[in-house]
Amino acid sequence: MSVNVSLPPAGTYPVDATAGPRLRRLVVDAFPWLADPDEAPARLALIPVGFLPVTYRGSFIALGLMHDPIPHIGVALHLHPAWVFGYLWRYLGNGGGMAVAFFALGFRGVRSGIVYGLFVCSGLLFVLVAAPYGQEMLFPLSANTVVMAVGGHIIYGAVLGWVAARRAA
Repeated sequence: MSVNVSLPPAGTYPVDATAGPRLRRLVVDAFPWLADPDEAPARLALIPVGFLPVTYRGSFIALGLMHDPIPHIGVALHLHPAWVFGYLWRYLGNGGGMAVAFFALGFRGVRSGIVYGLFVCSGLLFVLVAAPYGQEMLFPLSANTVVMAVGGHIIYGAVLGWVAARRAA
């Protein structure tokens, strides 16, 4: 199966050349601590948000309980090397985008993070069940993959909530 994305011809996009600076201004306005040099420790605290779930998921792959589904994202996007673009999409697009939404909604605390992570995971599981090629493109649902997905999203949400609470203190 292949997924084709059709884009309008160049010059017809609804975004002009100033979109990059405007987007940066929007992000800095929403999260001023990202641009503040005194807030380097807060930025470093975001590292566990990505590292801990990766380690958890990686253990399932290393133990042979499942294959690595992330490169399939790059394949679906028709970008090469697929694993590089799969991981960029997964961590910058999905993980980063969900983190921005979490902070923008004003959530904080480990409990709210866990609930948020489970909400996000429910979306993933719904896609795997409802999309005709969801399990083919990402991973088949089994006890191992459900435990991996739910556990990884709990860790992601808990760390995200912890970082948000630490920022609010």
